Amino acid sequence: MRENLEGKVSKASSLLDVLNVMKEKTMLDTHVATLAYVQEIVLEAGTEGSIYGCLRVKPFPLNYNQQEYAIQAYYFDKKHKYAVNDIVLIVFCDLNFISSLNAIDYKPKMTNDPLTHSLKYGIVIPLMASHVD
Repeated sequence: MRENLEGKVSKASSLLDVLNVMKEKTMLDTHVATLAYVQEIVLEAGTEGSIYGCLRVKPFPLNYNQQEYAIQAYYFDKKHKYAVNDIVLIVFCDLNFISSLNAIDYKPKMTNDPLTHSLKYGIVIPLMASHVD
């Protein structure tokens, strides 16, 4: 049976033990990339004048005792056609780019969002070529 972080902190007997628990927690909270199944096409790129598309995806694999969940991720390739159950790679950006997507001057904008490596900042990279036109 795996021990949760609270249990590990309560059993810590040295500064090194506490730092190791903090390291583990930081690694769990720093999202880099994951594989995912496409669950739904929320917005197809090129529709409604959009330069991007948005998919609802279900990341996998799951951690021990983790419930299935879904996130939204963005893509920019108008040529690729996604279908439900496609396998994609989701890469998580450091900062919130979402408000900059609709900028009309194509200049980098600052973000006021203090979160980093959030599950909200996912970019879709296609892996399966079976649905490409």
